Order: sequence, then structure tokens, then C-alpha cells
Amino acid sequence: MEIIEGKVQLGTKSCHCVNHPAGPGKTYHTVYCENYTKTQGRHTCTKKTCPNNPSKTYGWHALSQTIEVCGSCKGTLTLAENYCDDITLPAEMPFRVIRENRNNTFNENYFGMGSLWSSTDYGDAAKMTDEALIAQVRAKATKAQAVNIVRSKDDLTLCDYIAIVVTRDGYSVKAGWNN
Repeated sequence: MEIIEGKVQLGTKSCHCVNHPAGPGKTYHTVYCENYTKTQGRHTCTKKTCPNNPSKTYGWHALSQTIEVCGSCKGTLTLAENYCDDITLPAEMPFRVIRENRNNTFNENYFGMGSLWSSTDYGDAAKMTDEALIAQVRAKATKAQAVNIVRSKDDLTLCDYIAIVVTRDGYSVKAGWNN
């Protein structure tokens, strides 16, 4: 992923199967007993004892594992990048401090949605100068998920600046737009 003329250009990335124990481009496929169903993310038995493995009751039963071609990359070892992947922020990206006389919102405290990150520092950032806060955040903000710094998934225009929104409780680092 790279930035060309203010737009994020998606490319390719390595698949997670590159270093798989089964070999590059391979993955394990588990074959389960026919008496098992997948519920709540686990394979559970539909019988009190499994005819294929009588010593186990209501447990995780796998008959075998086979090695198959990776279902994500189909053995090519590369995947298409998407706007949820990390991108390195340009060194020339401007930062601005926006001070607001309010407490953090629930979203800022617990989720950080729409932010690169948020921090509850109990007023430490509010006491710092703009220059010191920008230096602190710039040192940490080297990468970000592209989704947090582009206009939309259809318009991958990079934000104009990184906004550091300071409140009485902490701060949030977000994409900033001039218009």
C-alpha cells in the first residue's frame, strides 16, 4: 500500500500461510465426525458418546487432518490489500491540536471508533503544550489502518492532517479534513 498524489493505492500483501507449518500456500483441514455440529464457534457432539471415539463424551472430536491449498490465497502466497490494512503515515503529514472543554465520550473512552487511537490520561495531555503533545503523538503515530485516514472505501483520498482532539480526560487521534 502506498500513497500517490494524495490517494492510497492498494496493492498486494503476503498471505498468512507463507510460514504455515504445513508449508507455504498450504493449510490444515480438519475432518470431523458426522455426529458433530458447529455451534457457537465450537464443534460439539450430537450424541452422548461418539461411535467413532467412545472414550470421549461431548468433546472435540476430529477424525483426521488433511493438508490443503490455502483457501485465502489459493496457493499464490499473495492477497489483495484492502482499506483495513495498515499504512505508513507520510513523514510530512501535518498534525493539529484541537482543544475541547468537555469529557471524553463513551466511544472515545471504550472503543476509539473513527480514531487512530484514543487515550484516557486523566488530564495529562490538557496540561501539555501543543508542540510537546504533537511530538509525543508523532512518535507513536507511524502506522494507521487506512480506513481511519481515508475519506471512504470508495474514495481513498488521504486526510489533510492528523487531528489530536484534547479533552479534560485525555485525547483522541483522528483524521482531519479541511473541507
